[in-house]
Amino acid sequence: MQADRKRVEDRGKRRWLSVLVLLLVWLLNLSLWGDLMKVRRGYSRVDEAQRRLTEAREENRVLKEKMAEIGTEYYQERIIRDKLNLQLPGEMVVVLPETNRIAGDIKQMQKEESYWEKWWNLIR
Repeated sequence: MQADRKRVEDRGKRRWLSVLVLLLVWLLNLSLWGDLMKVRRGYSRVDEAQRRLTEAREENRVLKEKMAEIGTEYYQERIIRDKLNLQLPGEMVVVLPETNRIAGDIKQMQKEESYWEKWWNLIR
């Protein structure tokens, strides 16, 4: 009888021990999963930083090219002529109206709407 009781107690202890081990393994797995997620987020941050670095390098390259272009005598002369409307001695500056506006006016004059189209446009 005591042997049976001792066996039952041993089984109970083993159950508690197995439950404790399972709980410990479950907690370790949960901790490992959390750490893996942190590493994954870290890699995504590194990838994002590399993407931004590549974009910044490309922008830097474009800006350097623009600075080199601005430093040329041709560009400076073009700005003087186009933006400031200045000319060399003996030249004459001619300022033309915007071509888009003229093209729009011509299209409007060419397209003469009928009365029902005018009414339809008015109602809409």
